[in-house]
Amino acid sequence: MKTCHVCGAQVDDKELICPDCGATVVAATGGLSLKAQEPPKKKKASNPMGMTVSTGSGLTDLLRGDDDGEDVEDDLSGGSIPLSFAKTVIDDDYDYKTRQENKRIKKNVFRLVLVLVLVIAAYFIVTTVMNKEKGAETPEQLLDIYMEAINNADADKLDLIMPAYLGDTHAKAEQMLADMKSAHIDSYNISKKEELGQAEITELQDSIKYQTSKTANIKGAIKLTIVMNGTAERLGENVSVRSETEMTIVLLKKGMGEYYYIHIDTYDNPDFNYR
Repeated sequence: MKTCHVCGAQVDDKELICPDCGATVVAATGGLSLKAQEPPKKKKASNPMGMTVSTGSGLTDLLRGDDDGEDVEDDLSGGSIPLSFAKTVIDDDYDYKTRQENKRIKKNVFRLVLVLVLVIAAYFIVTTVMNKEKGAETPEQLLDIYMEAINNADADKLDLIMPAYLGDTHAKAEQMLADMKSAHIDSYNISKKEELGQAEITELQDSIKYQTSKTANIKGAIKLTIVMNGTAERLGENVSVRSETEMTIVLLKKGMGEYYYIHIDTYDNPDFNYR
């Protein structure tokens, strides 16, 4: 016999329902027990390769949450995921790092190009400003410019070989051409050439500073005697002329280089002898 756990009535072992109260009864050796089942645990994401998912990877959110935003356990130190999925994670992380490296390289290249452009621009600005009157690279080139300026009455060209410490060099060039009496030089030759020593250069620099209140950075100086042959207008006719004149040319440090100029203070306008 077994006892009904509801009303206490005796029930035959073969009976499953109490005849008095109608409750379901079980054998005395084991009561009916209804145990609440625990909800199944969410399966952990697996990673048989023991890999770590980079936070920079585009699949990080996929591994850390489901579609509706609920969190899942993110312990990736044990389970297993398909190898194809693991490869996708690795490739995504590699692509991210590659993109970042490419951005860094592009920034560095842009900065380098910008610096080069600024350096080149600064160089041209400096050389343009400091070499306004460029001068000549050799004494022979200076004389060629001088003769061409005389023949063409070109004050601008003559201005190129006049040193800046003279002040208004263009006005001085105009005055020099006026003294040439419209001469045209057919040929010239240097009859005498003398390089000045350091003592004479120092004396010349002192003279310039005294007369102009400016310092001339003279690197060298040459005293020339030049014989010029050509023609000039006299009494409405072109006649042959010959002139022997002395001039001193100076080598000045200017900007990035050194250039030759006519030192006007020791220059004598050609005294043409008409023939």
